[in-house]
Order: sequence, then C-alpha cells, then structure tokens
Amino acid sequence: MKHLLLLSTFLLIAVSVKTQITINISPTKDNSIFSQSGTISNGEGNLYAGQTNSGDLRRALLNFDIAANVPAGATITNVTLNLQQENSGPGAANDNYNLHPLTIDWGEGTSSGTGAGAPAVAPDATWTDAMFGTSTWTTPGGDFLASVAQSTIDATNGVKTWSSANMISNVQAWLDNPSNNFGWILIGNETTNGTARRFGSKDQGTDPVLEVEYTCATPPTAVCNSQEVYLGATGDVTLLDEDFNEASVSNCGGNLTFSASQNTFTCADIPAGPIPDGLVLTAVYDGDLTGGLPKGIEVYAYNYIADLSEYGIGSANNGGGTDGEEFTFPPVTVDAGTYIYIASESVEFENFFGFTPDYTTNTVNINGDDAIELFKNGSVIDIFGDINTDGSGEPWEYMDGWAYRNNSTGPDGNTFALGDWTYSGIDALDGENTNSSAVTPVPIGTYTKASTYGTDVTLTVTDEFNNMNTCTANIIVLDTLAPTLNCVGSPTFNLDSNGDLTLTPADIDDGSVDNCGIQSMSLSKSVFSCLDAGNNFVTLYVEDNYGNIDSCVANVTIDGSDVLSIDSLTIDAASCFGDCDGGIEIHGTNTSSYSIDGGNNFQPGEVFTNLCADTYDIIVESSSGCVETIQAVVPEPTEVEFTFTVSDISCFGLNDGGIEINATGGISPYDYSIDNGSTQQSDSVFVDLTPTTYDIIVVDFNGCESQVSTANISEPAPVDVSTTVTDLTISADLAGGTYQWVNCPNYDAISGETNQSFTATQNGDYAVIITDSEGCTDTSQCVTIDDVSITDYTKNALKVYPNPASINIVLEVNESYLEADVYIKDSKGAKVFKSKIESIVSDLDISNLENGIYFLEVESTKGRLIKKIIVQK
Repeated sequence: MKHLLLLSTFLLIAVSVKTQITINISPTKDNSIFSQSGTISNGEGNLYAGQTNSGDLRRALLNFDIAANVPAGATITNVTLNLQQENSGPGAANDNYNLHPLTIDWGEGTSSGTGAGAPAVAPDATWTDAMFGTSTWTTPGGDFLASVAQSTIDATNGVKTWSSANMISNVQAWLDNPSNNFGWILIGNETTNGTARRFGSKDQGTDPVLEVEYTCATPPTAVCNSQEVYLGATGDVTLLDEDFNEASVSNCGGNLTFSASQNTFTCADIPAGPIPDGLVLTAVYDGDLTGGLPKGIEVYAYNYIADLSEYGIGSANNGGGTDGEEFTFPPVTVDAGTYIYIASESVEFENFFGFTPDYTTNTVNINGDDAIELFKNGSVIDIFGDINTDGSGEPWEYMDGWAYRNNSTGPDGNTFALGDWTYSGIDALDGENTNSSAVTPVPIGTYTKASTYGTDVTLTVTDEFNNMNTCTANIIVLDTLAPTLNCVGSPTFNLDSNGDLTLTPADIDDGSVDNCGIQSMSLSKSVFSCLDAGNNFVTLYVEDNYGNIDSCVANVTIDGSDVLSIDSLTIDAASCFGDCDGGIEIHGTNTSSYSIDGGNNFQPGEVFTNLCADTYDIIVESSSGCVETIQAVVPEPTEVEFTFTVSDISCFGLNDGGIEINATGGISPYDYSIDNGSTQQSDSVFVDLTPTTYDIIVVDFNGCESQVSTANISEPAPVDVSTTVTDLTISADLAGGTYQWVNCPNYDAISGETNQSFTATQNGDYAVIITDSEGCTDTSQCVTIDDVSITDYTKNALKVYPNPASINIVLEVNESYLEADVYIKDSKGAKVFKSKIESIVSDLDISNLENGIYFLEVESTKGRLIKKIIVQK
C-alpha cells in the first residue's frame, strides 16, 4: 500500500523560492551530413557546416539530453550553445550560421573521417537518411523547422556561441516533452564557396557545450514515515530527522534535507489507554466505464492500527437493510495516515485511477443508491447512506458519481451524517475515462483528520532550491522493555513464636527499576509456616506502568529456630564394637515429637535406646509443625583385635611350645585366653605348651571380646634312631647328625666312638645317641652283640613296625626267638608291658600307653634284643 502512504502524507505546506541554476550539458550524440553523397557521414569525427570550395554542402547535427540534466518542472531562463571553431575555408568571413530544431530522430554511427566525411555506418545520419539504411529524411539535407538562432561568426578560430529566446523555448519544450527532443541542425553560409567551418565534436577536439540556466519553484513531495518506536532502557528514544522520511521526492532535482518538529520521545509520549478506533469511511464511487466500473470505496486510517482484521465492511443494497460484515480485512498493521482502496475488481479500477486497489471484493459491487457499513469487531463504527432506504432520489445518491467525506468528520457510528459528505451529483462521471482527466474527479487521497492516538511530528522537507514542503508522521511510542529486576540473594527469615511469617515484595526486592516507572510488585508466595521451614524459591513479579512484566527468584530460607530448639543431646556410646546398646536423649524447647532417622519415624519420647554405632539425623517437631534438625553420632570402641606369634615344640616329645598375643582396639588392659575364654590370664605370653590346636580370644577392660582365632603348635618328627647291624658293625640310619655310641643298659659313652657306624670288639649291648641337624637328641635301641667270635645269630632277628605307632605294633622275629619273653619299658626303665612270643609275627596291643618313647626288649637263650619305639596318638 505504498501509494496509499504517499497520498496520506501529501504536502501540507509548500513554500517555493526561485533560485537560478546554471548547468553545462555535453551532447548525447552529434554528426555531420554531406551533400555530395547519401552514403557519407562522420559519426565519430569533427562537426562540419557551410559550403566547400567545390560547392558541396556540410551540415552539423547536435542533440542534448535535457530531461536527464534538468529537473522536471524547472523553468528554463537562458540557453547558450558553445562550439569550438577549429578551422575555416579560404572564403570564410563574417558568415551567418543558423540553428534549426529537427523534427525527426536521427542517428550517430562509428564513421570517422576528415572534411570529406567517411562511409556511413548504421545508424549514421546522411544527406538522405535520418538513420542510414533504416529511415530517410523527408527532404534531403534534414527535416527541420525555421531558424531559432543565428550567429554571425568570423573566420577566427575559437568559441562561437548561439543564444536566443527561441532556443529557450526549444529547451523548455524538450524538458516538458522529452520524446520531442531531436536536437538542432547547424546550417552555415551555403551560397559562397570556401565558407565551410570545422568544429569540435563530442568525439574529436573540444566538446560542444549547451549552457542552460533555469529556476525551479516546485516544492518537493513530502512523504512521512509513520511508525512505532520503542523506548530504551533510559526511558527515551531519539530519531534522526531522516527517520521520519518515507519516500519524499525532490521535484527540482538534487538532494533533500529534513527537519523534524520532535526527535526525542520519552515515557510521557506513550499514548494512554488502549488503541482507539482508527478507520473511517472517506469515499464511495460508481464509475461509468464498461460495466459501470470502477465501483468501490476509500477508507482512511487516522490512527495506527495494530490488526486490520478487526475491521470489515458490508453493503446494504437498495435499502434492503444490513447484510452484516461481508468482507474482513487481513491481519496486517496499518500506519496512521494510510488510505486503503477496496474495489469490486482491479482492471477498470487501475484504468481509471492509475494504480491497483489494495483489496478486491464483490461486497463493494455497489450502485449509486447503495449504503456502506464499516465494522470493528462485528459492530458498526461508521456508515454512508441509509441501509434501510433505496438511495435513488435521495440527497446522498451517487449514481455514476461519488461522495467524499469532509475533512475531520467521522466516524459517525451507525447513524449516517448527511452533512459530513460532499457529493458530486449523479452522472458526474458520465463519459469520463480517467479520474485525472475528469471534470469532477473523485478527490481521492485528500481527506485529512488528526490522529487521536500517538504523537504527530511535522517533518519539513527542503530541496536544494530552498523549496519546502511538510508532512505529518504519526509516531506511536511504545514501552516494551520489561523492568530490570534485582532480587536479594539468599535471605533468611525467622518464623515468629507461633510459627508464622508474612513477606512483602519489599523483603525480596533489591532495587528493581523500570524506564517508565513500576506499577506493581507481587510475590509467588508471601505467607509461610513451619511447613515451609528450609529453602523456598520465591518469585518476585514486577509490572511496569505499561504492562511489561518480568520476574526474578530468591532462594529464601525460612528459619523456625524461634519456634523450637534442640538445646543439647546426651549420647551413650555402644559398649563394645558391633553392640547395639547405645542411646540418645534429646533435650529441647517446645518440642513434641522426635525422630532419629531423618523423619521417617517419630516418637513422643525424647529417649532412644538400643542404638548401634552410627550417625543419626535427628529431627524434632513442635506442635505447630516446625522442625529443627541436628546430627548425632553414637560412638563405639574400636574392635578388639590381635595378632599372635606361635613358638612350635623344639624337639619331638618335649612340651616347650609357646604363644605370644599382641592386642589392639577396645579398652585396655586386656585378658588373654587360649582355650576360647575358659581360662584367662593377664599375661599375653603362654609357655610350656604341648603340640595341639589352641582357640585364642582377647577380652578388653569392658569385657568386649575379640573374634576367636585358632593357633596350632606343632612338633618336629622324632629323631631317626633306627640302626642297621651288619656282622659286628652297627650303623645309624640317619646321616648328617652327630653320634655317640654307648654301652647298654647304663648308656655309658664309649670313648672315641662318634662315627655313624660302630664295630663291636666284644660281646655286649650297644646303642647310639644321635643329635640331628635341628639339635634334637635321641637314643637308639640297644643292640646285642653276643660273641664277637661266634656267628651273629641275632642279625636281623627283630623287626618292629609301625614305628611310631598309636594302637598296635607288629613284632617280627626269627624262629630262634620263639617262646622268648617280650617287655616294653618306659623312659624310666619301668616295665609297662609283658608278653611271650608265640609266633614269628606277633601283634602287640599298646593302646593303653601314653604318648612317649619306650623300649621293647626280647629275652631268650639266644640273647637280648632291644628296639626303641615311639607311641604317638
């Protein structure tokens, strides 16, 4: 709708000041034509005019683009043509050279020659052709009118000038009607030989110059930019003068300058209240083109319209009453000062008015007796005609004519105001083809009405001739910036003794501001109770004077400590590690229920017993629901633990084992036990222990017991005291020990016999005392050597196995020892077993013997055999 805006902001005040301007214009094209041939030209050569020595004629053609250099509407006051004469013929004197306006267009090609010219190149002009090969002159030598200027020039080279009132008329006509500008033809003395002249052209030598002086008194067309502007954070906004210009045009050429009546806008310029009605009916028309066209209406936006779809129109035909809103405008914004055109169709509308309508709808297919209603949100806000009366013969009838609203009137609601309109009378447009040529044209785009919303700013538009015009821009100042909010950081507020608290916005606000002032503040939550104790996110809402809202959030802590308190705690530690006999007693003020598990379970009493060592989240609650929290730790002693060192039996059969215990944790001093607590001692060292398994336990000062650990005391294997008899030699089977051979039964050492083997030199009983590599010593069984000189009948006579044994031993002898007596003696020599050998292999029951070392003796007439046996169960 740009054309509408141009009309709506048309000049209100026009001031004209005449200023003389002089400009120099170079030719758009120039050429020379030669009488001797219709195929000779000089498009890019010098200009020639006059008669040569041989009597041939030369004529120069020049064209200057006036419309491109002089503004439309200017008044030409003086014109001077300047040509640089470069040479002249021998007969040249004071000769008359005349300018004639050409009547048809002509051409300039690329031909270039001397005074004789050059072959023409289309579209060159020649003596016969206006454009070579395309169009011809009506008269050879050019089609032109009578002379408009004559200059008598001499033969001296230099600038030659032509100037006249007729030249001024020519240039003015060419400015007003550029299509008739065909330039001039220069004709010299064509009666005397040798009078020809050569002049500079736009392509050779010095350019011809047309000096034009003019004045321009036409004011510029002022078109303003109505707009919305938005205040900044400081509550103001400043526009440049140019910002108010929409499409102003200088009618005299050159630049425009602008000056606005107001540049800075503040909160005070914001329109009060909602946007009022802004549209009014301003014209109805019924044309006389084919089909009775154009038909339609004009409406005018005298206020800014945020949403045009709130408006619509309807027609009431032939007094048939309202048909309601039949056409609704689209949802677009419209600036104040905008004219809107609605037609029944667009072709004939454009033919008649010269521009296209904004909207087309059959709703306005009206005749001169029909009424029009303008609606807003479904209600009539303006009307033309009586919807219940056929307009034929009525004062408001506009058949083949128009009606136009008077300035500053309307809108009239649903009551037609006959006197608010001007009427063309019926048939005023009969036979009219265009509005611009009509005797009584529709005065479209001329209605004015001051805006009732926003700020009107007058823009003064000035051109380079100091011609001025003004228009009015309707400025809607808007504040769309939300307030700048600041909330307090993380405040804490205490409930009163009743557990209540009420906050105000001032408690949360920390200096919020707005560029145009704050209207109100509110909180998302203002009333608090014990149920709100702890962290709460409270939102502060701030609304400024123009409905802009913003918010910030404060992390508010509600403290209920003034309602109740935990004064102290009595904590009983667990007696022993892992025991659950600890306790907590809570001492508080205004407390009614208690929890030690973070609030999962409450009890009315303040004492908690049978507690394991742990951290407890204590919550106490008042009767009003406030809570107080604290953490408590029920401690316990560290666990009683120990390490121990075992000393095993040094040698088989001894009772010299030991256990040493090192205890930690719990509460010292400790008692120690190696029989699972049956007996205890304060000494951590146990000695003279036999090889077996011991259950160790430590008990601290509080009676807290450690875990039971098992210790094993072991003993080494017995020293191998077995011997082998070979003839008279007895050998210890154990190698690597130390040896002392002895006599039996008194075990007296045999001097010098310390080798592994011993050879008897006399009959007797012999044994060996063996010390092994671990330092353990034992004595072998006595071996009888009967007669050194007699055959050894006892060789391999006695075998005992197993050895060691626990329940039974097997005795194996040769036949010579049948019916012999067999004895078992302990280490002190006491007989603990007696029997008689009745078979070569005998099974002896030793189950009644205690662990220890024993000696088995066999006595017969053949001698005595001794074997050491070990009982180990």
